[in-house]
Amino acid sequence: MLTNYIMIILRYSILGFIILWFSSKPAEIVIDDKHLQISGIYPHLAYYNNEGECGTGAVVPWADRLWVITYGPHKPIGSSDKLYEITPDLDLIVRDESIGGTPANRMIHWESNQLFIGPYAIDEKRNVRAISYQDMQGRHTGNARHLFDPSGKIYFATMEEGFYEVDVNSLEPTMLYRDANNLQDNQVNHNPISVNPENVCQKPAIAMMVRMAGIPNGQGSEILVLRKVPTI
Repeated sequence: MLTNYIMIILRYSILGFIILWFSSKPAEIVIDDKHLQISGIYPHLAYYNNEGECGTGAVVPWADRLWVITYGPHKPIGSSDKLYEITPDLDLIVRDESIGGTPANRMIHWESNQLFIGPYAIDEKRNVRAISYQDMQGRHTGNARHLFDPSGKIYFATMEEGFYEVDVNSLEPTMLYRDANNLQDNQVNHNPISVNPENVCQKPAIAMMVRMAGIPNGQGSEILVLRKVPTI
């Protein structure tokens, strides 16, 4: 019995020593010709916004670059967030076309040879075009191939029920289902209980707040992934 206790103590002592050894090792700092690297972390690749919360909306490799968009917490008509272009040499380029928002959508449209990420369309030569939130407001959450014109159009869905089709050449959006957020004097009037009275499912004493969380498609149909939050 005593031998078992001694073996347990020795086992945990060795484990503790190993953890202490590795945690006390100094960070590996490497400075090459251009960038500082600390234990595999490149501080210059950090991003930020002015919205109190900065998240990674989407990351996509395209046209020999890595493209990154960030998001603010609830910004259906834009924010200080940026579209970033990262080169193979890890140079970070902030694109002037950035209009921010709360996007998480991304899809490569092969027929037009464009990456759609957030409100942006990026061609094979890394030219960037942005779709104004004045024309297509909402927190973009997903893209899908068009059911009837897949080579010429693409679908956009927003988190609050908005649904658009966009011409991949002109980037002109057509609203198919209204986004829940109201645009008044460039300010958002957001009601978290009944975000879209025209679209929301109304029941006696209970309203269902619908949030789109994804938009896959297949077999000739679109599947809108919804999250319903009951509110009394």
